[in-house]
Amino acid sequence: MYNEKSEAINEIYKKVEEIIRKRQDEYQKMTEEELAHFDSVMGDGLHEIFTGALSSDTDYDAVTKGIDKVLAYWGKTVLFHSKDEYKAQWDQPLILKF
Repeated sequence: MYNEKSEAINEIYKKVEEIIRKRQDEYQKMTEEELAHFDSVMGDGLHEIFTGALSSDTDYDAVTKGIDKVLAYWGKTVLFHSKDEYKAQWDQPLILKF
């Protein structure tokens, strides 16, 4: 009787271990995919920022586009997407949100 209970407990334990291992593998895969996505977004955004900033005639639209890509990862966006949008707001009071 003791052996039967022991075997049953061991079977349950093995199944639980298998479930835990599967969940850990799934979580690790999900984490790796998210990190790869993060690296890709940040790499693209920073490349665009630096390319625009370091061009002979600074390309502010490219810099803004790069910043926008980086911010988009967190669901945010730049306040102004171009110099024209920035200049257009000069006649209006600027309301900043913190």
